[in-house]
Amino acid sequence: MPSETIQERRRHERFMPAEEAFAVLRPDFKKLGKIKDVSAGGLSFEYIEIDDPLNASHPSQVLEMDLFSADAAFFVKQIPCRVVYDADITETKQDRSGLFRYKRCGLCFDGLTEGHAEKIRSFIDRYVA
Repeated sequence: MPSETIQERRRHERFMPAEEAFAVLRPDFKKLGKIKDVSAGGLSFEYIEIDDPLNASHPSQVLEMDLFSADAAFFVKQIPCRVVYDADITETKQDRSGLFRYKRCGLCFDGLTEGHAEKIRSFIDRYVA
């Protein structure tokens, strides 16, 4: 069987935050979770789904998100982005109660202003390992 080569499509290196940081999707703020990795081009975060699934089938829809550190020393609001994926990761979690549905959402930044881009670079410089 021939070996398959998986081609990396990301243009930016991903980094894991060294300190806790969070992302939340606007406008209803129902998708709030811990950032797992971040780059100049996007990020992923994990959250608990509360009966309002993301519609990842419309990746062209531009949303807005806020990015902030756990200590609230760093905050960037209304970052334009698109959902790349929204995957169920419940089976990977240790919580076997069945009460929660865990998700991992991947976002790519879309149409960043220079101000947003600079703040994201600053976040990476300050908060990644």
